[in-house]
Amino acid sequence: MDILFNPVRLLLATARDVIPVLGLLLVFQIFVLKRPIPRPGRIIFGFCLVLVGLACFLGGLDLALFPIGRAMALQLAEDAQNSGGPIWISYGWIYLFAFLVGFSTTIAEPSLIAVANKAAEASRNAISPWGLRVAVALQSNLQDFCDLTDQSILQSQCGLNYQDLLFLIFFYGHLQSF
Repeated sequence: MDILFNPVRLLLATARDVIPVLGLLLVFQIFVLKRPIPRPGRIIFGFCLVLVGLACFLGGLDLALFPIGRAMALQLAEDAQNSGGPIWISYGWIYLFAFLVGFSTTIAEPSLIAVANKAAEASRNAISPWGLRVAVALQSNLQDFCDLTDQSILQSQCGLNYQDLLFLIFFYGHLQSF
């Protein structure tokens, strides 16, 4: 939390996280595509905006959302520890909470939104941006869920595994484009 009140440290920490992405894009542009970097001044300015925006975003998360989520998780864990029931049932609300937080943050991920919109544009809307975002969020979070628990629970309760759900989401995205 002390990094929050030191804007220089916050910007440097954010830059440390973002520079590898910028480096990858530059290396790909120069060595794979073998083309000059278009409008470098605009790219530097945009990079600075990304740094400031991410630093503000992370600061806001640290001030507002993280404390609420931490308090809710502690309350859910306390209730689960005091229930005395089977572990899976006792911690069911925690698993659901974790899945929903992970799913919603993945759906709202700005880079995923940008990639999904570019994929729709490149495919002439054959790929639904919403369907792609939901598929990525489900795949990511259901895989984590199945790793934490036992995938056979999902299969026995729903008759599905997460790959089946992705297949349905993929076709849902295609049906929306007609």
